[in-house]
Amino acid sequence: MIVKFKCQFKINMRLPGLNEIINASRTNKYLGAKQKREVEDDISRCIAVYGLNNLMIKHPVDITFGWYEPNKKRDKDNICSAKKFILDAMVKNGVIINDGWKYINGFTDEFYVDVDSGGYVIVNIYATGED
Repeated sequence: MIVKFKCQFKINMRLPGLNEIINASRTNKYLGAKQKREVEDDISRCIAVYGLNNLMIKHPVDITFGWYEPNKKRDKDNICSAKKFILDAMVKNGVIINDGWKYINGFTDEFYVDVDSGGYVIVNIYATGED
């Protein structure tokens, strides 16, 4: 793998897990969409803090998600389902062109416990490929 570019940003909040997303959608047909919009807006603000808006990485990327939880109460598959919100926010903010097969090589999820935090995510983006 030839890495052409690396960038990182931190989402300084605990993102909703799949169980929370499902419960919101079951509660009210509009609540799930509202939740997605609000979470993506929060992620967008994090992207802006790191100056990554309109970066438009043109090469395929590999993404590593560092999921930091305050404890081990949530299952890992529940936690990392929030990557959908992150990827959609990255496309919306022009960090990557698209989150389809052509632009995403793959993901790596790493899980940590940080008892002194309420939870956060560190996203590392590695642009790869030939010119």
